[in-house]
Amino acid sequence: MLGQIHNFADTIVSLGARRVAVFGLGPVGCVPARSNLPGAPLGKCYDKLNTMVEKYNMGLQNLVKDLPRTHPGTIAVFGRVYETIQTYRAHPTHYGFVDVEKACCGYGKLGGEVQCGKMGYKLCKNPNEYLFWDYFHPSERTYKLLSKALWAGGPTYITPFNLMRLANMPIA
Repeated sequence: MLGQIHNFADTIVSLGARRVAVFGLGPVGCVPARSNLPGAPLGKCYDKLNTMVEKYNMGLQNLVKDLPRTHPGTIAVFGRVYETIQTYRAHPTHYGFVDVEKACCGYGKLGGEVQCGKMGYKLCKNPNEYLFWDYFHPSERTYKLLSKALWAGGPTYITPFNLMRLANMPIA
């Protein structure tokens, strides 16, 4: 997969892209759909999946670091989605979340067994209180917080600088 991302980055730069933003994966081992995986814990994230995500994200971050070297004149940033979502999970009330485990829309263990919109699903009363909208996807509130962090946040969220700075940088 990382090879395909490298090829894609090379292609878009060869077509004229000079500002590139690459976002890592979120903590896939924490999504409500993990309840369907054999051996996955319900009371905590599935570390086996998250370890794979962290290794993949490290590869993406290395690509971002190498892009200006391999393609002079290119500026690249890496959005630390995994770390940002884990911050929301670690401090839910600070970000206005009541539930960071279950899906707002779904059914079964963690709301991850029946997909939103399928027969038997249930919808929570206040989606803004949930980190996850459905069995796999973050809620609208989560996406809003994430987009703000990537746009104007510091190196905890995006490196080497945020999207606002990237958008406003002159290209040589």
